[in-house]
Amino acid sequence: MKWQTKKGALVLIGALASHQSTVVRRNLPEMILKLNEVAADVKKEVKDQTRQAFLEICSTITNVDIVHIVPKIVVAYMNPVKQTENVLCLDWYYFHQTMFDRLQQQQ
Repeated sequence: MKWQTKKGALVLIGALASHQSTVVRRNLPEMILKLNEVAADVKKEVKDQTRQAFLEICSTITNVDIVHIVPKIVVAYMNPVKQTENVLCLDWYYFHQTMFDRLQQQQ
């Protein structure tokens, strides 16, 4: 696939966030996984648009507990090798959320 096509698709994904935020929120995990695949593209324009699309779809997140770590999440997804601290932050959040969910289920 040509890089221009990828970039155009990423623009549309970002636009979807502002026009259909409910749909984006419902499909956010799958969308992030797909964007994560594109984040490894070697073309700078595609990487830049991927970062923008990440920010736009993540702007639909309304959970006040994680909204402040969204920029770290995006940076970690865009460059996981150099952003070990941010990746560890994500691991800690996942662990914390998993434990919280399990405690809620037990009550």
